[in-house]
Amino acid sequence: MFEKLSVALWSLNMPETTTLDKLKTVAAVPGLKGVEMIYPTHVHEGNLREVDNFCREHGLEVLSVNPFVWDDDQFRSGAFTAGEETVRQKALDLCRRGCDIGRELGAAQMCLFPGKDGYGFPFQADYAALWERELEGFQALSTYAGDYRIAVEYNSGDPKRRLLLENANAVLLLALTLGAENVGITLDINHARIAGENAAEVAVKASRFNRLFDVHINDDYQYADNRIFFTGTHHVENLEFLHALIRLGYSGWITQEFNASQTEPVRACGSCLEMIHTYASMASRLDLPSLDWKPEPARIAAVQELVQNVLSGGMGFSMLKP
Repeated sequence: MFEKLSVALWSLNMPETTTLDKLKTVAAVPGLKGVEMIYPTHVHEGNLREVDNFCREHGLEVLSVNPFVWDDDQFRSGAFTAGEETVRQKALDLCRRGCDIGRELGAAQMCLFPGKDGYGFPFQADYAALWERELEGFQALSTYAGDYRIAVEYNSGDPKRRLLLENANAVLLLALTLGAENVGITLDINHARIAGENAAEVAVKASRFNRLFDVHINDDYQYADNRIFFTGTHHVENLEFLHALIRLGYSGWITQEFNASQTEPVRACGSCLEMIHTYASMASRLDLPSLDWKPEPARIAAVQELVQNVLSGGMGFSMLKP
């Protein structure tokens, strides 16, 4: 049902290994078709050819090369929003080079996480100036990128206490203000929950404006970016999310982004893939239109019973009859 399944290379948590070592781990996972990398952490001018050759030889598609603009000391005061023009230019140059590297690897987009573009304290920032600089940076990058997509991964409160692009609405506002069709959303379902959003609703809303570019899938305890395995905690919400993607006819990439530091990476990736397929299969069996005959109060209860029935493999509630 979902064929374009990938993994974020940083999820493997193999800090002492080379990029090729990490890619060999990815290639050992049956069913993984793609990989996301960070520029210049994983791929750069010095290893571009060997990374490209390895991915081609092992049938791995590089779906996204993401510029590292969110955690480097040089962007402590912001990337596109930094007060110093030289820092803003450095961030733009890094993004442009990430775009070039991505094109050479056959990628069609970058996932851009502007995690330092924000503020931490009241009266710290000139909000109008921050937004103006953010818009200018994205406008310049969008123009340079052309048909190469800029998928913005928003987050709320990490690493800055308040990020400008802290939820889906902020990213949509940015994209629509710019009128840039190549600026859209990487929907990380963990980040959506932290922002107080419903990921299924966000998927529908972003798709309405053709801005759902790709998905990062994981799970969490909601109040922090725990990045545990998909379906680790939020079973019903995850089922609804995949149900929404199926109804939308979503055919883009779904990337596993979790923290494998306390487990075995190959098995962890395989388990996540299996759960994606399992929950997608369950979501496809939810016959919600059959409940449309019920008045709204009864329908709410009936839907919950249907969901629990599917999750329990038919051993849950008995279904109400019309």
